[in-house]
Amino acid sequence: MSINYVINKDDQEFYSKNDYVVLENFFCKTTIDALGKTIAEAPESWWSSSTLDYDTHTPINVPYLPHNKIEIEVRQKHATSKLCTGDFCYRFDRLRGGHYKNCSCNICKFSNTLHSSELLNFCKKFTEDESLGEIPLDPFYSRYKTDDFLSLHTDAVTKKNGKPRKLAVVIHLTKDWKPWYGGNLMLLDKEGDYIKKALTPLFNSVTLMRVEEEGVPHYVDPLITGKFDKNRYAISMWY
Repeated sequence: MSINYVINKDDQEFYSKNDYVVLENFFCKTTIDALGKTIAEAPESWWSSSTLDYDTHTPINVPYLPHNKIEIEVRQKHATSKLCTGDFCYRFDRLRGGHYKNCSCNICKFSNTLHSSELLNFCKKFTEDESLGEIPLDPFYSRYKTDDFLSLHTDAVTKKNGKPRKLAVVIHLTKDWKPWYGGNLMLLDKEGDYIKKALTPLFNSVTLMRVEEEGVPHYVDPLITGKFDKNRYAISMWY
């Protein structure tokens, strides 16, 4: 068993009322400690800089390789310039899939947990929604560094199979995070006019958000961690 958290009615009622919940100490300590250490020590070549092509509205992932340095800098600066326009935009890093054939690192081994019936059945039981899809949509690891951000949006989009997303799952993997580092998950009211809750990414916590219909407007505020030398790590996925 990978999941340490035990469902309780108070958390379920909070989720039902607010469309989100934070579940602390979610995975077994040994598993999540090993994963957190591996992700923080992953070689730079395993990462890509992720921004948006604002003409096609498709993601652009540029590997952190020496010959891509200038392109990455230009795309990141352009993303930052779009932040105050009201357009959806972002800049952060994504872990590249398939480090090498038959990779057995803790990151790749944890992918079995992300696709497991254990996690799916937990989400169905907690949300009391048996209609959640059997396969999670595009799980990915993210790394936010200084000045990285994710602008205001909801996750209520149609999946590749034509069915809408119903549940967002965010697994936080950074130890000793402080709110003043930035990188907080900001949840807004349905109209997007004011912040209802700022969620600091606590290590080994899982945030569940209902995303069907209009979804919960949210964003990740820019990191200001330069002098602290801290990065924010997480896994995002949907059912």
